[in-house]
Amino acid sequence: MRDGEVFWTQTHDGPAGQNDNVFRVAVAEDGYAWAAGRTDIDVLPGVAWLRKYDPDGGTVWTRQGGPPPHAWLAVARAPDGRVAVAGYVFEQIYDATWAVYPP
Repeated sequence: MRDGEVFWTQTHDGPAGQNDNVFRVAVAEDGYAWAAGRTDIDVLPGVAWLRKYDPDGGTVWTRQGGPPPHAWLAVARAPDGRVAVAGYVFEQIYDATWAVYPP
């Protein structure tokens, strides 16, 4: 592979086929990657989602947060393989929220 070549790309079209966003991506030394963002589901205004990809771009798993509106705005991988996400949830006002997922 030459410098600057793309290894793989992905497009996320959520279950409602509406607005979907990726806000952050983290890539580990072993080639696994995590995309964090939000997806609209039916008439709901955004559910946080986190997806893990293998080194070839295949989906390993997807996690959705809630209740909406909710979004993951940041993602980071710890040395032990856990993945932390941070974002917001709206319940009358915006509140900060975060979670840690196992490897």
